[in-house]
Amino acid sequence: MKQNRRNFMKGTGAVCASALTSRLPTALASAAFGATERRGMARGLTLLNIRRGTECRLGVKDEKEILDVVEAAKILHMHAPATIDDLLQNQDGPSLNALVDAAAKSKAVDEADALSYVAGYATGNDFTARDLQLETGGQWMVGKTPDQFGPTGPYLVTGDQINPDNLKLECRVNGETRQSSNTSDFIFDTRKMISYISRVITLKPGDIVFTGTPQGVIQGKPKDQQVWLKPGDKIACSVERLGELKFELV
Repeated sequence: MKQNRRNFMKGTGAVCASALTSRLPTALASAAFGATERRGMARGLTLLNIRRGTECRLGVKDEKEILDVVEAAKILHMHAPATIDDLLQNQDGPSLNALVDAAAKSKAVDEADALSYVAGYATGNDFTARDLQLETGGQWMVGKTPDQFGPTGPYLVTGDQINPDNLKLECRVNGETRQSSNTSDFIFDTRKMISYISRVITLKPGDIVFTGTPQGVIQGKPKDQQVWLKPGDKIACSVERLGELKFELV
């Protein structure tokens, strides 16, 4: 396409102005954008794109994990650029650095404060469909997450009334005791569990944490003692002070 000198110079001027604006000193950039907040590039961060369905959003990588900037901003009620393009076009680096610092401080949950995040405790049965688990080569979650798995109840007892690390618990199948132990025998106490989980999963109000199960799991028994659950079995689980959970397999 032919272009006369005047039009060519107009185009060149536009390109140069664009390149210059992205490199303006912070004070001049703020004036150029009509903004009062501090502007500039992010410092000391490793950035990447995260795809959530059809959405592409900004992520920040450190030596242990990747921070989803959009999700972190929502949880911490802070402003931050949603994409790398937002960061570059708006020179929103200081906001991003502030969010990363705040996320690092809030990751979670210190062991000493962990129980203060607990609304209450309930009896739950974290049973597993071993056939689904084994046919996928031992993939753990598929055997625990079908619909209607993880029954919980009958009560939710507020956390201030319970010492979760010293509770008797039992599981009975058709009246026969299959498991009988105490939460004091768990490898990790409740504080450690919550603190660890909060480092890798964002805990939100209403989330349920199954704290584990005592000895008596069928896979830990010799083959000749393995009695598998079947439709019609009546299962009852109880945890001291939290009530008895009853249901029938169908």
